[in-house]
Amino acid sequence: MAAKQTFARRVGVPVIQFGSVFLFRNGFRVFPVGEEGDDTFEIDRRKQQGYARFLGTRDVIGRIDVHGTEDKFREATSRDQGLVETPAYLELLDAFKERCLKRLEAYVVDVTWQDKLDKMRDDASGLASAPARARVIELVAAIAKTEEIELVDYAKDIVDVLSERVNEFEGSLDDLRLLAKRLNDPKLEKRVARAENRYRELKEAEERAREAADRELTARKQADLRARTADEARVRAERDRAEVEAAYEEERKRNLFLAAVTSLDFDAVTNLHHQITIHASDIHSLIEAQIDRLSLGKPPDKETLFSFLEQMRFKNQQVMAISRLATRANFRMNSDVIDDNLAVYIAQYMTNVTPLYMDRIQINVGAPEKIFIQKFKPIEIAIVLDNLVVNARKAGARTLNVSFNFATKDAMQVAFLDDGKGLPASLKDTSRLFEKGFSTTDGSGLGLYHSRQVMESFGGTIEYRNPPSGKGAAFVLTFPSI
Repeated sequence: MAAKQTFARRVGVPVIQFGSVFLFRNGFRVFPVGEEGDDTFEIDRRKQQGYARFLGTRDVIGRIDVHGTEDKFREATSRDQGLVETPAYLELLDAFKERCLKRLEAYVVDVTWQDKLDKMRDDASGLASAPARARVIELVAAIAKTEEIELVDYAKDIVDVLSERVNEFEGSLDDLRLLAKRLNDPKLEKRVARAENRYRELKEAEERAREAADRELTARKQADLRARTADEARVRAERDRAEVEAAYEEERKRNLFLAAVTSLDFDAVTNLHHQITIHASDIHSLIEAQIDRLSLGKPPDKETLFSFLEQMRFKNQQVMAISRLATRANFRMNSDVIDDNLAVYIAQYMTNVTPLYMDRIQINVGAPEKIFIQKFKPIEIAIVLDNLVVNARKAGARTLNVSFNFATKDAMQVAFLDDGKGLPASLKDTSRLFEKGFSTTDGSGLGLYHSRQVMESFGGTIEYRNPPSGKGAAFVLTFPSI
């Protein structure tokens, strides 16, 4: 949409009136190819077969130049009837459809149109997200499987190893391995192998952690059942003994009190303990894996060590978020994903939870005007919110204003505006804020990097915006609707 508006403003006519795909023969335009309403290449006819799968003349614009003799490309006797259907002309139509249009459709439909927020951008920044890069990698790999295709070069900032935590990581490895082989790129092959090893270790650690936590939870439930069974047997025995009636009565009252507490709090405490045990065991397994490497005389390189510390930091943030949510949350903590009003969740978290742990900063939250039902991971959203508050406090902010925007029907935007010292004037490219290890303070440079990963995991974005007053910093979270 933004591209069409820019075109109309610069050229002076709407793109639909300008034309579509033009044809030039030996430097001269062939009419009426490309004119409004002309469908020489059967682009619109093809689009009628699948509106959401194919492009139409309103979606594409370009030109085709052909050079040849009269026997190959010959204009009709009437100047507005295009070219005569010679074998060369029919080959041209087939080449345009198979080599140009279909491949463009594969990119637009499978990569661009999958991003619900792409129509809100006027640049290609959406390609930097992990899901978009994964779709590009899949598309390039599919083309590379064709033996007649020669891979000459590729965008190394897009076609590269993704983070181990994104959902698309595992599927992208096979595609990257194929591309590395076709490109004869040993460096890319090495990065893929290292990432695969890290991913396998991470998955094994998570599986061991879950198994250990499940065993502990099962043992605790069994112990609780045995204790209750023994207690019930004891109570029944005491009921038959008149000489200890007074002691029995007191014990009965105490048990009723415990039963009431159990019905209110035991499940919440058990789930809290279970979640923390999973992540603590995960951290333990990751540490043990590095200790084993060191004991075998295999010290990690800088990239592996940084990746290990980055994973540890994220796991620790998850534990902190769980402990903060446990006493306030009105949902089951044993559920990774909930389907609820995300706008209310963010507003209540910033109002009721954040002030308990983030002092020296006043947080003002505007009430969301609409309901925004969405599936999300409450713990990971809490990590994003905590990171933004911590960054504002590090920048010396005394006030953080949170507001909701529903101007776009397909998305919700949440803005965070603080009155801190803002970004250094030397930082021109604000997208670097979300790079791994980049920091404008003495921090680790992982907070905003983790936040971007969380947002991208369900199709959202996090962006820096220049504050309206020119002071402080502003970040905007964009959540697509289901």
